[in-house]
Amino acid sequence: MKRQVEWGLRNGGPYAVATSDTLIELTLSGYITDWTTVRSICQTATRLWNAVLYDETGFAFSLDDPA
Repeated sequence: MKRQVEWGLRNGGPYAVATSDTLIELTLSGYITDWTTVRSICQTATRLWNAVLYDETGFAFSLDDPA
């Protein structure tokens, strides 16, 4: 986890990354993504655990308009 935190801080992560002690990875597969479920999972994680979201585009992504 320490290496993940260091990587996140080096790659533009917000200060909240420095206090992280858990990593949750959500892997999307298949050709149809249920964005309602993805949004629900991300909203729950951020509400319950003060999560810092990240995807392959970086820390400043949005689920408001998925591709």
